[in-house]
Amino acid sequence: MSEDVLPDIALLTSELVGNSVVHARTGEVEVRIGVGASRVTVEVRDTSPDPPVLRDTGTSTPGNEGLRLVAIIASSWGHQMYPDGRGKVVWFTLAE
Repeated sequence: MSEDVLPDIALLTSELVGNSVVHARTGEVEVRIGVGASRVTVEVRDTSPDPPVLRDTGTSTPGNEGLRLVAIIASSWGHQMYPDGRGKVVWFTLAE
């Protein structure tokens, strides 16, 4: 993995962690990073049962661009809800 992607990894990780802290408000956030030869995957888990919301751009409320940045910069992204209702994982992948 090239060091050129480190700023993107840091930005997108901070966006997902920030979303968990601000929107989930559960106090518990877990970050996992998987590094392969040509990609990195970051997973952010929180205990909120609410799925992430990709908001429309152009709203007057500051701070609504986090997931939009993830969607634009990441090679792929998504989320998985835990079937027991105990939270979710939001993830992104960056590939070279």
